[in-house]
Amino acid sequence: IFNGKFNDGPISFNGNQDVAVFTRSYSSANGNKANSNDESFNNLFLYTAKKVDNEWTDATALPFNSPDYTCMHPALNSSGDTLFFSSDMPGGQGLYDLYMTTYDGRVWSTPENLGSVINTAANDVFPTLGEDDELYFSSDGHPTLGSLDIFKTQWEDGSWRKPRNVNYPINSTNDDFSYSYSSEDSTGYISSNRSGVDRIFQ
Repeated sequence: IFNGKFNDGPISFNGNQDVAVFTRSYSSANGNKANSNDESFNNLFLYTAKKVDNEWTDATALPFNSPDYTCMHPALNSSGDTLFFSSDMPGGQGLYDLYMTTYDGRVWSTPENLGSVINTAANDVFPTLGEDDELYFSSDGHPTLGSLDIFKTQWEDGSWRKPRNVNYPINSTNDDFSYSYSSEDSTGYISSNRSGVDRIFQ
């Protein structure tokens, strides 16, 4: 289900670990060819899958995918009815923006851009969800220590708070992204290329 012939990338699960949303290269209907757009670029799609009788089934492309743009970096909330992701779909603030869509038990809603408080003219990518409805993401459009930095925001009183750079030592002068944290053992993880290549740091 999760690993096909082409690129399969970031994945996110609901709290019960029985629904997943993951990133996959856009391919032909039979899955035998990676399809490219007019600029010879292979865009990315978001797929969802369910666990039934302990088996993952029903890998289905989400309805707002398009061969004309990329949808990637899913962040699914615990109840599985709200999804954040990054996309360069038309109408955004910049290169890649963060979007939100909700699931009513039947269909996913039209994605909603998170707006100019969150999104910049550059790249806003790799959303992850923390505790207390905190949203973490990486950006090279907000003020950074250099390249992509990790930022934190929260939905409060009907709007998103201004993102806050989580700063050193989590961020560096290189790309820092994909933040995750567990309060159970007070352990956090990030991905970063501060050592020259992408690595996971604790």
